[in-house]
Amino acid sequence: MEFDPSSLDARASYRLFTSLVCPRPTFLLSVSGPDGAPVVGPFSYVNGVSSRPTVMMVAINPGRDGAKKLICTCVENRREFVLAVATPTLLESPAPATRPATRVKAPLLAGAPLQMECTLDRTVEVDGGTTVVLGRVVLYHAADAVLKDGEVDPRAIPWVAQLGPDHAARVTDLFERKRLPP
Repeated sequence: MEFDPSSLDARASYRLFTSLVCPRPTFLLSVSGPDGAPVVGPFSYVNGVSSRPTVMMVAINPGRDGAKKLICTCVENRREFVLAVATPTLLESPAPATRPATRVKAPLLAGAPLQMECTLDRTVEVDGGTTVVLGRVVLYHAADAVLKDGEVDPRAIPWVAQLGPDHAARVTDLFERKRLPP
């Protein structure tokens, strides 16, 4: 079967695309809102872009009404944010507890095993209303329990992966694979 993305309505395109591009890591993005209160949301269009300088990418789709989401506007206005690895516990919390960050005003999430304080490098607007946010990591936070020999031990984190629009998975079946030469 073949699908022409331009022939699909927005909802069908989203559902097909998110079920095809998976698994995707799930992160929680936090930023200070207009009144200073935390604004937190889950995102799975997240990935590393560069390790030096360390740059993360988050794609923020518009809301169902087509308007830019508050969290996106806050990132653009504040020019900083925090990305936290989402765990099942954090995702189940309607309002995760926060604490002050070290270098940015965006809040850290209490209980997140890994977090990255980021400053906004730039945004890229994609046709259709998606905003791609590029953020430079200015400080990492890692719980002692997830570190081994100066690196993150992937077995120590209850990773959550998004598998399409309505499914997620706990990543528990890990195996070692050496990187292949280019």
